Amino acid sequence: KKFWYEGPSLGSHLTYSPSKLEFLMKSTSKKTRKEDHVRLRALNGLLYKALTDLLCTPEVSQEVYDLSVELSKVSLTSDFSACRVYWKTTLSAEHNAHAQAALQRSAAHMRDPDAPPPCGTVGPAAHSSLCGIDHQALNKQIMEYKRRKGGGLGGAAGPGPVAEL
Repeated sequence: KKFWYEGPSLGSHLTYSPSKLEFLMKSTSKKTRKEDHVRLRALNGLLYKALTDLLCTPEVSQEVYDLSVELSKVSLTSDFSACRVYWKTTLSAEHNAHAQAALQRSAAHMRDPDAPPPCGTVGPAAHSSLCGIDHQALNKQIMEYKRRKGGGLGGAAGPGPVAEL
């Protein structure tokens, strides 16, 4: 604990001095830089692709392959100590629980022993239903709207054929 009134009158045995471990932890803890965020995004994409390719084969587990789990997000922590894997949820709660249990059982097969961050499945992505919005339905409506409007900036000519001059 730190005294409120530190000064030379307290003596060296009463003043607070941080231990060597605290000093090392304080000096080695750094804020994440822009390069770290770029590296995180790149690694998240690589891990997402590798894990989706791995789950599309029965290499991990026949049970996980039969469940046809679709990943929605892979997220490394900022200190590269863990990897969180999110998948798309279904309407059935017992199907989600069964998928969670199967993925937890086969998590060891998804880890690469040479890679430092262990992959653990977290659950269905919470960000997909942010604010109660069904993003797939919204994207479908946007695409239908764009098709009706003629693909964007068509002008008054419309989506018909255009003669070359």
